[in-house]
Amino acid sequence: MDVTYLKNLTNDIINNNGLCKLLFMRNELIHIKHCLKRFFIKDSHAKFIKKEQMGFILKNLNLDYLDYIEYLAHTLRNILKYNRDIDLGNDAIKLISKLKFKTYRDFYIFKVLNPIVIFDFDGVLTNKNFIKFAKQLVELYGAQNIKILTANRGLLNNIKDLTFNRLGVILKNDNIHVCSGKKAKIRQIKNIATMNKNKRPIIYFDNEECYLEYGCFMFMHTFIVNKNGKFKKHNCFN
Repeated sequence: MDVTYLKNLTNDIINNNGLCKLLFMRNELIHIKHCLKRFFIKDSHAKFIKKEQMGFILKNLNLDYLDYIEYLAHTLRNILKYNRDIDLGNDAIKLISKLKFKTYRDFYIFKVLNPIVIFDFDGVLTNKNFIKFAKQLVELYGAQNIKILTANRGLLNNIKDLTFNRLGVILKNDNIHVCSGKKAKIRQIKNIATMNKNKRPIIYFDNEECYLEYGCFMFMHTFIVNKNGKFKKHNCFN
């Protein structure tokens, strides 16, 4: 194994020669590779999804195989279109290693890709121990890039006020999605992904793994939030 691979590169070399773009592309393509492995490659180290289960997943998302392949194709095309002029200054060398998404610094580096962030409302934004970090992400990425998602139809009339009380920002109606139950929420996860015209990276926080599985299927960066407000990468392909 070549221990010098992508090592010993100065920040100037990375920033001035388009290598930031290549490193971001590498990270995103590896992420997609892992997601596809989880769903399509039978491996002793992966929870492989059987063909009949795949049909169930696609049905819940209201997709067929051709729809999914088209979505994958658009996602890959747009990764290759990342801006080659990305300049991270002294943070450039951080991209040499795979982003861990464990600290605020990791999310800060990701800012240059202008990601969309989805917060589940019940169990995530209602978690007092998580709300401080959620506010930091809203400030970092901007309110226009924040999506709120819930399966609780009973919140329809007051979720905008509840969101303001927790995040301190007023979101547009198009950024708040109140769904009627589990199936509608799953469909909305798909809708957010497919309506993301520029196929920007999507970060998704939820406290229920069943929804994160569908986010993973749409190549989102998914995070499970526990009762203590701690989050970790939801590696559904492990």
